[in-house]
Amino acid sequence: MDISGIGTPVNLGDDSFEGPLDIGFEFLFYENSYSEIYICSNGLLSFGGSHTAYYNRPIPYSPTPDNFIAPRWNDLNPSAGGDIYYHYDNVNDRFIVSYVGIPYHYYGGSFTFEAVLCPAGQIEYNYLLMRPGGYSRLSWQKSTETTVGIENAYGSDGLQVIYNEAYVHDSLSIIINTDWLAVSRSSRYIALVRTRSPP
Repeated sequence: MDISGIGTPVNLGDDSFEGPLDIGFEFLFYENSYSEIYICSNGLLSFGGSHTAYYNRPIPYSPTPDNFIAPRWNDLNPSAGGDIYYHYDNVNDRFIVSYVGIPYHYYGGSFTFEAVLCPAGQIEYNYLLMRPGGYSRLSWQKSTETTVGIENAYGSDGLQVIYNEAYVHDSLSIIINTDWLAVSRSSRYIALVRTRSPP
């Protein structure tokens, strides 16, 4: 979903954030709902507070950052190129954050991906182009050093899709659905992950 022509640009430097920004609806995330979000330059979206962590960690990880959505968490640097946009699509009732042509800090490259949030708690990560900088072994190794997933407000629970693995590639979508499941007299979230690639 290309929102570069209709989205609001976010002017972020290295290791910086913008927010809080109005989502346009109440977004259900773990045990809370949120109407505002923070956008971090390092491929991280967070609720209830800002984070600028550039060193990605596995999920869950109790030290900060917590309470986040990570479409591609690593040391990105939009001050060296690319653009970041956000847009509330009131026709389809969804909030979109797009990172367009953002390079890694120091290693360069160009990464275009987005996160799409829907009111019922569905999260979709879409990856258009994943281009590591240069041809050195280290540049390609750095391209796999990323965290994809979600984590709750306490750093005690989360869903790790990947941590430092060669998994994310061009034209990939990852969909995370969170549903309630009754267990005895309490209830908890269950996260279901579905990925798809074109044939």
